[in-house]
Amino acid sequence: MSRPVSIAAASTAANTARKEQPQPWYFTPADGAPVLTTAGLWDEWRDIETGEPLKSCTMIITTANAFVSKIHDRMPALLTPFQFDAWLSGSAGLELLAPWDQRSLQTWTVSRRVNSSRAPSDDPTLTERVAA
Repeated sequence: MSRPVSIAAASTAANTARKEQPQPWYFTPADGAPVLTTAGLWDEWRDIETGEPLKSCTMIITTANAFVSKIHDRMPALLTPFQFDAWLSGSAGLELLAPWDQRSLQTWTVSRRVNSSRAPSDDPTLTERVAA
């Protein structure tokens, strides 16, 4: 049975739905907080072939709020610190998985290099603002 988990990240990203060259957008907390926390689920199971125990997790995705919907039709189910205990204890209802308040996020366009597996993940220029 899956268990609740919180997944902390400095940001989240989404691409516009352009076929020819999707434009990546970088989202962070509007208040300057260092992380966004996404509701998730984790479980431990056994690999069918090897019998080895494996742990895995998934982020919960919800419908985009009005702010994010200008770029993408869905977004992570983000949690505030006041919601952590209820989510992690399993006492929270589905209301915590609703789209986050749109005033709580800020966004800007970033280099298309952020979509490349060849770009170093620690390259700070990947999240710098660029013209769309």
